[in-house]
Amino acid sequence: LFKFGAPVQPTAMDEAVDRATDELLIAPDWGINMEICDEITRSSAAADACRAIRRRMLHKNTKVALLALTLLEAAMKNCPDEFHRQVAAKDFQADLVKVATAKGEPAERALTLIESFA
Repeated sequence: LFKFGAPVQPTAMDEAVDRATDELLIAPDWGINMEICDEITRSSAAADACRAIRRRMLHKNTKVALLALTLLEAAMKNCPDEFHRQVAAKDFQADLVKVATAKGEPAERALTLIESFA
């Protein structure tokens, strides 16, 4: 994570999303996913969470992208409207469409999520 050449410290939300989408996971870790949802609900971490999920759903590793999309679905089902507004933002939607129009399993999963959000 760099911004204008200066290193940026990852936030606690970045670290939690990285753990939830670790490429070494065999399946989604629902404990971590629900902790993230609880943190989004408890604090004003919706924007932070969306940024971190967005970063991971665009990852070149298919498993990471799929885990990020699973986390996104869990957050959409369990988090308040503020999170939904962040997901509805133009930039997030553009990246979700980018994933959905690519090839492979993440694209199929993204299309399913888009349909469920409608």
